[in-house]
Amino acid sequence: MAAWLDLAATAPLAVPGLEAWWLRLLLSGGGWWTLPPSWSLSASGLMLAQLSGVFGICWNGARACWPGDRRLVTIDGVARIAVAGLLLRFHALGGPPSLLVFVVTELCGAVIAALAVLPLSRRNLT
Repeated sequence: MAAWLDLAATAPLAVPGLEAWWLRLLLSGGGWWTLPPSWSLSASGLMLAQLSGVFGICWNGARACWPGDRRLVTIDGVARIAVAGLLLRFHALGGPPSLLVFVVTELCGAVIAALAVLPLSRRNLT
């Protein structure tokens, strides 16, 4: 289920013309916070957002197709911790408050992945 939610959250980033709007919506917390004008994306920033969207579609599509793959679940948990760390860094550098919401969701996802790996490991041993 989490893979489908992540897919819905990242897929719009892969669509040229939609990525900037979607990113501003996410970073503003759905419009709860205003973003400073300095948070606009350059052409290279838009390209990186689109590449991230494509990566998100591929990664979350794989997780959705093979939810019981212990390797994917483990990698996902580790990646979520790394992403949470990067988001905390960007927030400390003046990023919007919405980044803290994403830190919480990433850490919750890492805990869910960790809890999922244990039963998967036991199932693969029998």
